Amino acid sequence: MPKTTKPKAPGAPQLLGFLQTSAKLMKAEEIADELGYKTAEGIEAVRALLDQLMQQGRLLRNRRGGYGLADKMDLIAGSIIANSEGFGFLKPDEGVGDIYLPPFQMRQVLHGDRALVSVVGRDKKDRPEGAIVSILSRRSPRIVGRYLEEAGFGVVAPDDTRIHQDLLIPKGQEGDAKPGDVVVAEITEPPAQHRQPVAKIVRVLGEEVGTSLAIDMAIETHGIPHEWSDKVIAETARIPDAVRPAQRRDREDLRELPLVTIDGEDARDFDDAVW
Repeated sequence: MPKTTKPKAPGAPQLLGFLQTSAKLMKAEEIADELGYKTAEGIEAVRALLDQLMQQGRLLRNRRGGYGLADKMDLIAGSIIANSEGFGFLKPDEGVGDIYLPPFQMRQVLHGDRALVSVVGRDKKDRPEGAIVSILSRRSPRIVGRYLEEAGFGVVAPDDTRIHQDLLIPKGQEGDAKPGDVVVAEITEPPAQHRQPVAKIVRVLGEEVGTSLAIDMAIETHGIPHEWSDKVIAETARIPDAVRPAQRRDREDLRELPLVTIDGEDARDFDDAVW
């Protein structure tokens, strides 16, 4: 029989199955050794898989570097849903309903982050109340808001009321922004239990809120793609200036007739017309 080659890293089912039967939390090196991956390459492959499973919310690592299954510890993975009043909820990836998070728990996260939560009791409305055990991943670091200066410090007040913490802007990180400008800030240090998020300003959108500024704010807030790739730009350069004969076939040509548009002056296109 041909010899089979041992894979360079375990698969997720093998690793999860091993941790399911483990009676204690184990470090990456210990897990790799138990599974037979003893080389430096094997240990790094096991570590990479552990990190991947942690980001998915399936594993938890304690302060001593020990890994264990989240569901064995009754931990729940999900997305943070913030309320403008300061409290929030964890929306679980599967299974149970939303879990209430009081304001002091929400200080370390922002709307859109992903976290592991432990249910610690019931709140005054008899809802399950949680405590954040681990932050799995952070939301997009770019936030739209208005730049302000208070007592010599720069801050950005987010436009999205669900982001209830102002962003601190260190001196020299305000760019060309002036107080009152609507800006795009990029978080450089996420919030912690006793620290506000720190950010730098990467784009100034404007001051007076009009149609154009509102569009830019929506694009940045929702991460809508708005820049054309080089490939698309090159393709548009090949579009002819004149209508080709083949394109006129079976069409009525009205280009010589006077047409009146009913689109407004600030319309993005002029495709509504009266003949």
